[in-house]
Amino acid sequence: MPVERVLFVGKHAAESNMPWPDWAVISITDFDGYGTADIKKGWHSILRVAFHDVDPARTSDEPDVEMTADHARQIVEFVRNLPTDVKGVMVHCQAGVSRSAAVAKWIAGEFRIPFDGRYDRYNRHVYKLLVEVGKAKKTQNVSAFAVSAVLKIGN
Repeated sequence: MPVERVLFVGKHAAESNMPWPDWAVISITDFDGYGTADIKKGWHSILRVAFHDVDPARTSDEPDVEMTADHARQIVEFVRNLPTDVKGVMVHCQAGVSRSAAVAKWIAGEFRIPFDGRYDRYNRHVYKLLVEVGKAKKTQNVSAFAVSAVLKIGN
């Protein structure tokens, strides 16, 4: 079965949580001295990415590192390649409010998991990049499959 649950939490909650062996973790940190999250061993798998909680549409001339398409590709590939025995994904960032919520919202859409539509504090830049990269990856996969099918038929 695919992922059935997703939750987003702050760094402290992620660090103090005992591992669930059938869950994966996406650990989002930044570069402001908070450091890498100390996630306990025992989770199925962990993806670590680092970018600040900025939205270029709302800020300007920030020295921060915003999420890039490469970060989004890492997350999309990690989530889409999770084995079927992974039942959930815990996403965390420093506060557990904006970046992690955006990633959790995208995962919820990917697996048709309910997400509270009233929650509006997610980082829209992060969510938009995930949606764009996710659609592009699906298109690439469909194109590769079509080429593969044509090659098999033609041989």
